[in-house]
Amino acid sequence: APPLDTNAAIPDTHDDYARLAKWVLTPGSSRTISPMSSITLADFVTHQLRVADELSGARSLRDAHAVLREALEAVPGDPLVLAALAGVLAEGATNAPVSDRKQSECYCRYAPAHASLHATESGPVRPREAEVHYRISLAWQKLARVDMALGEIAEAVKLNRTTVYRLLSALASGEHRCCHPGPHPSRTGPGRRP
Repeated sequence: APPLDTNAAIPDTHDDYARLAKWVLTPGSSRTISPMSSITLADFVTHQLRVADELSGARSLRDAHAVLREALEAVPGDPLVLAALAGVLAEGATNAPVSDRKQSECYCRYAPAHASLHATESGPVRPREAEVHYRISLAWQKLARVDMALGEIAEAVKLNRTTVYRLLSALASGEHRCCHPGPHPSRTGPGRRP
């Protein structure tokens, strides 16, 4: 028998129960953040990451942490969100509480091991997984673990060669300094490639 198409069985109406049923049966990141919303979880996470990057760049780390926590509540265990949290917690690692440093290191180890979770890509180029490894490399650098950072960059480059461009652009613009906390290069913006 062919697989059951759970969405086809539910009419697209304004009936609240039908909407709730459709929402519950919608898989993963294509699900919306609530039955009445049109924003998907994937879009919400992308938005929260962008906002957190802006807040981190402005040194509003507490706000960036709160924004990422909201994303983590929406998609528990998402490696990309955990990688971003690792970076925020590692920011100013020399002055950070030991608990923040340990939590950042924990996320730095967990996120790459689960990088394919919630990834929809397949094949040799996998940008979402590469983004996880790239963000983790930045966190390791902030934690002064260059050896670990280099390993993550190598993995990111294997998954998506545009990572090299992003890292070199960040280095050239002075936004990223090895082993020193600094603003994270944003995903998009003037003069940057996505």
